[in-house]
Amino acid sequence: MKTVFIIATAAFLFCYEIQGKLQKITEPLPCEDRGGDVTCKKLQKSLTFLDECQSSRRTGRYLCCRTCAKGLGVEVTEDGKFKDKGNFTFYEPECPVLRDRESEKFCEKYRSRSLTYNCHQSEAQAACPKTCNLRCGRSDLV
Repeated sequence: MKTVFIIATAAFLFCYEIQGKLQKITEPLPCEDRGGDVTCKKLQKSLTFLDECQSSRRTGRYLCCRTCAKGLGVEVTEDGKFKDKGNFTFYEPECPVLRDRESEKFCEKYRSRSLTYNCHQSEAQAACPKTCNLRCGRSDLV
């Protein structure tokens, strides 16, 4: 009887550990201008600035996030969290049904969570939200 209990406990712990790894949720990166002042100021001067912010996830959410949010009237806290939604699709517009924007082969490199390729990088979150299991928004707003 003791052996059955030990095997059952080990199987449960194994399944629990596997499930935790498979369903690990990646927190969205804070809203920052990762492209630098020059890039974001140049974008801000273009006639298509607001369109670019809304149509390109890489630009609006990662490259020039604070600049775009300001231009769209979306407040961002000091630690990079959005205060309101407005018309800015800030965390992931397709939530809760995530899909990767790149090929499965491209996104596969982020599954291993190595130091070089992992889901805590802007490229991974922009291109592979499904693979990275990106959280749909701030947990205190959801």
